Amino acid sequence: MAEPTVGECRLIDRPEQFRSLSDGTATVACDREHTAETYLVGELDRESYPVLGEREAIAAEACPPRVVRGYLEAHERQALYGVWTVPWLPSEQQWAAGERWVRCDLVTVRDEATAFDPLVHTASLRGAAADAARADALTRCYAAVGEVADPVLGAPDETVDVRCDESHDYRDVNHWLRQETAPSGGTAVRDCAESVQEWIGLGLRASAGVAGVLREEANGNLTLRCVSVGADDGD
Repeated sequence: MAEPTVGECRLIDRPEQFRSLSDGTATVACDREHTAETYLVGELDRESYPVLGEREAIAAEACPPRVVRGYLEAHERQALYGVWTVPWLPSEQQWAAGERWVRCDLVTVRDEATAFDPLVHTASLRGAAADAARADALTRCYAAVGEVADPVLGAPDETVDVRCDESHDYRDVNHWLRQETAPSGGTAVRDCAESVQEWIGLGLRASAGVAGVLREEANGNLTLRCVSVGADDGD
């Protein structure tokens, strides 16, 4: 297994392939079907060969999220959705011979809340977030559940997270504000206006207004997620 190179693509689509820390899948041209794209080749400073349960720790050490955003050319006001990092190591034999590289692959999924199911691409993801035609497949939006009377949704379960290339009502501008109590709609507009204006300045989509999605996070905190109400959204 040769040392990997940034920009390589591979079709890794069987669950058992992800149950190993090492992967010898052959590369394919990125304009052919693939599920994984190498955005960084890092290094791991360890003596013993890691175990599968350490995969997240390996990603945190060798595959920093800021490099993902740089590879995708994602602006700080674009909230990524369904974009995962999967780290791969040399084989145990290569490790024993002294190789310590980490292949950091981008893998995208349709839904963050369901089983890990990689999406197939037929073009490189490099720079995709800066392309209006492709950014929607990588960014976070929200679909309203039922009627929405207030721009701040009054309960955590009144929206669902979706990719922006799916039917939706709001676009996340990657500015989340912790709240002690539920804010008013006017407060949301005031606190979110600047970040939404920055998002509008990207020129990727039109916007019809400023709002906030109120969520109770997994840790119990109440968060106001600033969103743009897009003129072309909800179709």
